[in-house]
Amino acid sequence: MRNPTSRSRARTLPRLRLTPTILLAPIPKKAKLREISQLGYATAGQSLVEFVLIVPLLVILLVGAIEIGRAAYYAIAVTNASRAAVQYGAQNTATAAKTILIKQAAVDDFGSPMLSPDNVTKSFFYTWEDGTPADCGGTDDCSGHLINRYLKVTTQLQLTPLIGFPGLPASFVLNGEADMRIGD
Repeated sequence: MRNPTSRSRARTLPRLRLTPTILLAPIPKKAKLREISQLGYATAGQSLVEFVLIVPLLVILLVGAIEIGRAAYYAIAVTNASRAAVQYGAQNTATAAKTILIKQAAVDDFGSPMLSPDNVTKSFFYTWEDGTPADCGGTDDCSGHLINRYLKVTTQLQLTPLIGFPGLPASFVLNGEADMRIGD
């Protein structure tokens, strides 16, 4: 007789016995075996039907997430373009006067032909030394008082979604704005 702990006799794992499909409703006590098997086969296409019903919803969610991400990307890019333009223009009063180069700095930073120089505007505003707004009546000196001169650059982009959704506008306007004190 062999030792039961011997390795020469390989032990096999017990086999799992697969049961028929699980029924969703309790089985009546008097149900016949044939009726039970028919209930199991009636749900054979249920997974396919659920899949077909849920796929369009998942596609709509995916496209919506892509559109929101795209809009967020371009909103950040438009704001960064206005920051780059104001950084260039606020170096000194000479660069602040160069409108074409300020617009080109914004377009170059955006890096796409979607933003044209026509969609970039610059303006100036003034504050007193304490930070309150100063109205100089269109002049730069405010009759000899000490003022701070600021450059403001605004960028605007018309964004059209890749796929139109019912109830949403055909395009969105994204604005970027930055201001900086002009250096001496």
